[in-house]
Amino acid sequence: EKNKNINIEKIEFINGDRILNIRLKQNLRQFELNKASDNSFSLTIKSSYEKQVISKNSAGVATKYSLKAEVSFEIQHKNKIENVNFVETFVMDKLDDDFENRKYEDTIKQNFANSISQKLLNKLSSI
Repeated sequence: EKNKNINIEKIEFINGDRILNIRLKQNLRQFELNKASDNSFSLTIKSSYEKQVISKNSAGVATKYSLKAEVSFEIQHKNKIENVNFVETFVMDKLDDDFENRKYEDTIKQNFANSISQKLLNKLSSI
């Protein structure tokens, strides 16, 4: 697997969405202190998450949301710095149950984090 040759020495979160950052850290943790690799990176991460109402019913209650996650990575590698940015979006239908809504939104955030982590790993393996 191509990602085996990635060692993430440091992961630092500047700011952002707590849930998204936790999920990203969980996904990247397996590459921390990968002593088998001489391909080392330090990451500084900024994330943002937006949830906007995009449609309402006749009573004015939200029925659809636009969800957007944006994550910026500053990648330090062999005295070079490169910045990359990844954006994920999703349109979510509002569910009747608030608890189910939160669970659904958390699942979408997890999917965002998984997708962004994979894109980052692809980028790191190409450096």
